[in-house]
Amino acid sequence: MIHCLKRVLLKNNISCRILLEGDPVNGQKPFPLLFLAGNAFSNENILQKIQTCSAGSNSMVLSLELPGINPTPAPVGELSALLDQVLQCYRIDFERIYLAGDSTSEGISGELMRRKNGLFAAVLLQKDPTGKTPSLPQQPSAQIHYCTQDELVSAVQWLYSIRQRFCTSVPLPEKYGSIMLENDSFTCRILPEGGGNIYSLRHKKSQTLLLREPHREEELFHAPERFGIPVLFPPNRIRDGRFLFEGKSYSLPANQQPQNVHIHGVAVNRKWNLLRKTENTAELLFIFDDNAPEYKSFPFDCRIRRCCELKEYGLCDTVSILNTGNKNMPLGLGFHTAFPAENATAQLGCAEKEIEIEKQRFLPTGKLLPWGNIDPGKVFVPDEYALSFHTEAGFIRDDSAGCFHGAKLQYASGTLRYITDEKFKFWYVWNGGGSNRFLCLEPVSWMADALNMKLPPEETGVRVLAPGKELCFVNRIEFTPSATAGTGQTLQ
Repeated sequence: MIHCLKRVLLKNNISCRILLEGDPVNGQKPFPLLFLAGNAFSNENILQKIQTCSAGSNSMVLSLELPGINPTPAPVGELSALLDQVLQCYRIDFERIYLAGDSTSEGISGELMRRKNGLFAAVLLQKDPTGKTPSLPQQPSAQIHYCTQDELVSAVQWLYSIRQRFCTSVPLPEKYGSIMLENDSFTCRILPEGGGNIYSLRHKKSQTLLLREPHREEELFHAPERFGIPVLFPPNRIRDGRFLFEGKSYSLPANQQPQNVHIHGVAVNRKWNLLRKTENTAELLFIFDDNAPEYKSFPFDCRIRRCCELKEYGLCDTVSILNTGNKNMPLGLGFHTAFPAENATAQLGCAEKEIEIEKQRFLPTGKLLPWGNIDPGKVFVPDEYALSFHTEAGFIRDDSAGCFHGAKLQYASGTLRYITDEKFKFWYVWNGGGSNRFLCLEPVSWMADALNMKLPPEETGVRVLAPGKELCFVNRIEFTPSATAGTGQTLQ
């Protein structure tokens, strides 16, 4: 365990200590994590009261101690890494991770909320002396509560009654378990019950992690889009969840608020059935019919088959969609592929302009813009930017592999090539606000809100799949270790 966290000294003479450690060794149930950040919790008497009221819930409580006023800039990168280490080493309940601090959006609390968007189930913020509650980063999954200093302790008790509500979160199934594939060079793990997610791919000799992995499998049910290669069907956002197809109106649940959009589709967090497994191959099946909870909103019967096969170069991921219904269906597919990004560079095969996305609801405007801070068609460092952009996909020229449709990541231990099917006409790229050490490169067959865009299908990527017809998509992850490769990416 990480007992060194009893008091960790960070930049600017900031220290972090554990007030309560929960039961890290013998506890069978995951326990809540409460992170106290900011001058609101500098009073030792208040800390003791919080420690007492938290102890009954077998919690872990981390306290950040500041030297007086909030330093500028706050050491949020270190704090973010510290939280990642805690989540890796302790049995934290991912539905009950809480943040408490001051209400200034420029301070440590606000920055942590930006960089860890979606992590906190609830946020407790002390009002400033004037009672002002300034705007904070949008937290569709978090409940935010403001209080005075006198109300702090009772407000902490309120925190423990709140559970996480990710937009794609589902209850944990009674039974679930991963399957492992292996060949001479690679290992791979898949969670059928968690959306059929290929959540781990490792190169043995160099010990390189080629996909971002969760600390525990439970995370794949609460935030599936942050790890591995989850399937998006249909992909991207749909405005208000509504769309018109062949003269009929349909409405999927608006599962991301306050943007009021449907996001990530109906397969990302559902159970997939394991059809076949060998040492290096697994075949899974997702059935969408009138038994699915979203079927009334999206009444298109289909079967999605996924074949994952380890090859000498890495992973071959084949997905085919069969229309098993009696009417045409709109076909869009994507993957929310998450890669480790620490000390990495990246390059995409992409268009010379990006698709403009309006900032309130993250939907396309229909306009194209010149690239801003970075041109992803050239080599860039993902961790240096907060990335969230949408663009047409294209080909990339590589000295070793020639020309291919996809993207490339360069690690100290070797080169990763994400070779995507040309039917994936678009990229969506996101890294959780930056400084989170991951990069999501999302190949999608249609653009965001494609079914509502007043553009021809050849521009939006919308396909129509007739009854009895099937369409196949094939992606590959190829990894070439460097000649001097040693230990690769550690657990992200």
